[in-house]
Amino acid sequence: MPDLRAPSRARAALVVLRVPSLLRRAAILAIVGLLAATAHLAPSLRGDAADPGPLASASGASCSGADEPARVVAARRRVQDARASLRVTNRAVAARVRGVRSFSRSEVTRNKRLLRQLLADLKSTREAESQAALTQRVRAVRADLAAARRGVKAPRRRVVADLRFARWAARADLASAQATLDRVLGTVADPCSDSGTDSGTDPADETGDSGDTGDSTGGTGDAGGDGGSGGEVGAGAETKVLGMSAPASLWDQRLGEVGSCGVGARRIFASLQADGRARASEIEATLAAGMMPVVSYKVPSVDTLIAGGYDAWLDATGAYLAGLGEQVTATFWHEPHGDMPVADFRAGSRRFLDRVQSATTAVGPILNGWLLDRRVDDFAAYTSPGLLRDWDFVGVDSYHSGTASAPGPLLPARAVPLLAEWLDEQGFPDKPIGLGEYNGYSADALTEAGEMLLSTPELWFGLVWNSTGDKYVPLTGDRLTAFRETKDDPRVARTAAC
Repeated sequence: MPDLRAPSRARAALVVLRVPSLLRRAAILAIVGLLAATAHLAPSLRGDAADPGPLASASGASCSGADEPARVVAARRRVQDARASLRVTNRAVAARVRGVRSFSRSEVTRNKRLLRQLLADLKSTREAESQAALTQRVRAVRADLAAARRGVKAPRRRVVADLRFARWAARADLASAQATLDRVLGTVADPCSDSGTDSGTDPADETGDSGDTGDSTGGTGDAGGDGGSGGEVGAGAETKVLGMSAPASLWDQRLGEVGSCGVGARRIFASLQADGRARASEIEATLAAGMMPVVSYKVPSVDTLIAGGYDAWLDATGAYLAGLGEQVTATFWHEPHGDMPVADFRAGSRRFLDRVQSATTAVGPILNGWLLDRRVDDFAAYTSPGLLRDWDFVGVDSYHSGTASAPGPLLPARAVPLLAEWLDEQGFPDKPIGLGEYNGYSADALTEAGEMLLSTPELWFGLVWNSTGDKYVPLTGDRLTAFRETKDDPRVARTAAC
């Protein structure tokens, strides 16, 4: 039976955000310790048998591979609980941001009404003293209205800082749980092995090898940390695939500027071809470099695609990508909003999905992330329950609002928790998430985006936009440094270039 306390523990950490700053953060730190303690006690609280210790548990296990020592089971449960807690925390971040904006919208409405009434009173009054008082009140209400409008566009900085702190608390609990599991896996004897574990060994004194935890815990396992091209399809890996988008003519230059170590994916834009080999040289060079190609395909005519006119092209593309024998992703018409009717996108996506998807070709959309800000219904219209079920991932592109000279309040990181929350509401809480493009005007924007990428359990890959000819590129100065710091984080999958 699943541990239903994990989400409530995460919500408890967020309740304290209403307390004054120092008390609030002290309370969060205390909850981190409580999370770890309750996670250790979770098996007994659920009514599980007392922990018999590694040797006793192993001695009763069969060699069929179906059973695990109780100590490992308990450690895996704790990781799963912590992962669920972090997932709920990240979604609560988005909910809290929306709550702040909702409050600000109500304040906008209230102040507009009050301002209209004051202006009407000001027009009707003839007394100088009353006019002066009303004028002063009009100025104050206008200031409140401006502040409320700013609040609609972006949550208050204190809220964002505190929510970031709450995410750190949940991540710390997950790291502690994973460390416990690694330690237990390094000390529990394999019941099918000739070599045993000494009965007097204290697991706390062992470091050991963490073993393969990927199947049950979403741990590092085969998630790309061995220098492969993207690891297995799916979220939950402790290491994330970080990548970059740059045109072929600038790829080597941009890669040299950011440093190749840690760049594990490359965005490639292609137009569907009859032979299925669109951008084949770039795709194959990407795989040869130990990176995962993230390929976005467009077609000459969407109507022809829907009618089946490109079925042979799609089959050839699917066969070519599958024949590569390594992990790639394929997307039909990234950022479709405004390019076609939503029904056409859904129909084209279904045809593309059914003919291109394979064991090594993950197919999913890359939608307009900004629709999640205030046009969620428009975002949802590009999906359907069937597509959400069958897509291997759901991705968005997300950018910093405003201009380089006047950056806006909406940071590129916002799309990740908003998408995770939306997928949860649709009944797909574990659907992998991709960030096809992201960039910002400031180092802080890039740092926050990087941290959100690395701390979101569902996040599979994220690629910085580092192309040419627009307001976000190239990465230079402190923005380049911020991306390098994300790239060098141990939570990023190491690549062949490291």
